[in-house]
Amino acid sequence: MIGEFAERKFKMIDVAFTSSFDEKSNLTRVDTNNGEYIIVPPHLTEGMLVIIPPEGAPTVLEDESLRVYRLCDGENTVSDIIETLKEEYPDEKDEDIAVKVRFFMKSLVDEDILSG
Repeated sequence: MIGEFAERKFKMIDVAFTSSFDEKSNLTRVDTNNGEYIIVPPHLTEGMLVIIPPEGAPTVLEDESLRVYRLCDGENTVSDIIETLKEEYPDEKDEDIAVKVRFFMKSLVDEDILSG
């Protein structure tokens, strides 16, 4: 299962689905199969990206989690993202990075924030 997951490619919801940017509010609205998500950009939230689902609690991404999310462009596999982060964080153990990335991405898939 891990090997299969490692080769999957995921897209951020605002790339995978139709989205529109509201210049007045600086918010992006994304229409998905599960309803409308609202994305609050980092410049409005002290560096955090906030994703508000149609139901449930918002997801807050910052630092490493925001970096992983932005690497989900539909081109990078999970393995590619892990390798990129290993290069960016050479002081962390490779296995720790791999476990964290897989766990984090699975949670975003479960929350319908990543599509793929």
